[in-house]
Amino acid sequence: MDIFGLPIPVGYEIPFFATLIVIGVKFSIAAFLGRRVYKQSKTQTKRRLTFIGAAFLLILCLGISRSIYFYYDFFLTQFIPANLFIKPNIYYWQVATCIAGYSGAFLLFVLERDIYRFKTCLIPTGAVIVISTIQLLYPVNNMDDFQFVSTIGIIGTLGMLLAIITFIYLAIKSSGLLRKVCVALMIGVFIYAIAGMAMSENILGAIDAAIPGARAVVILLVPIFKIVAFTIITWGAVNFQL
Repeated sequence: MDIFGLPIPVGYEIPFFATLIVIGVKFSIAAFLGRRVYKQSKTQTKRRLTFIGAAFLLILCLGISRSIYFYYDFFLTQFIPANLFIKPNIYYWQVATCIAGYSGAFLLFVLERDIYRFKTCLIPTGAVIVISTIQLLYPVNNMDDFQFVSTIGIIGTLGMLLAIITFIYLAIKSSGLLRKVCVALMIGVFIYAIAGMAMSENILGAIDAAIPGARAVVILLVPIFKIVAFTIITWGAVNFQL
C-alpha cells in the first residue's frame, strides 16, 4: 500500500493511521494544556514550573518525539530489524528517544521539588537525563548496540516509578477530589510506562519471536493505550492542586 507516494509495509496500514491519530491527540492535548499554562502564568507573581506546566512539556515533547518515530518506523526502517540501526536511520531514533526521555524529567523535577522538597537529591530526574543522553550519544553500529541503548531506556522508564509511588502516597494521605486525581494520575502514568516499555526492541522482538506477527498488534495497541494514558494524565494535571 502506498501512502504519500511511499510504500507502507503490508499489515501495518492500521497502525499507520492509529499513530497519526495519536500524534494529533498529543498535540491537541498539548495545545489545551498550553492554554491553561498561559492563563495560569497571568496570575502568578513568581515564575516557576508548575505541575500542569510540566505535564504540558511532557506531552508536547512526546508529540514531537512520536512524529520523529513515525517517520523512522514507517518510512525509514519499515519495521525491518536489519534497518533499525543503520545510518542515518539510527540518528532519528536517538533524537526521538532523547526528547521522549527528557520530557519525563520535567515531571519528575516538579515532584521532587514540590512533594519531596529535594530530599531525593534529584537522583530520579538526573538518572532519566543521564540515560537519555547516553541513548542520544552512544555510537550504534550493530544490532547489539541498538538493543543495548534500547534496553537501558527501560531503566529510564522505571524512573517514572517515583511518580507512581508519589501519587499512591498522596492518594492514601488525601481525600475528596485530590484522592481521585492522584489515583487517576497513578493509573495514567502506569499505563504510559507499560506502553513505553512494550516498544523496547528487546521486548518487542521477544514477543514477535514467541508469537509471529505480534509486532504489528503491539504497535497498534500501544498508541491506543497511550491515548488513554494521556487523557487520564491531562484530566489529572488540570485538577491537581496540593
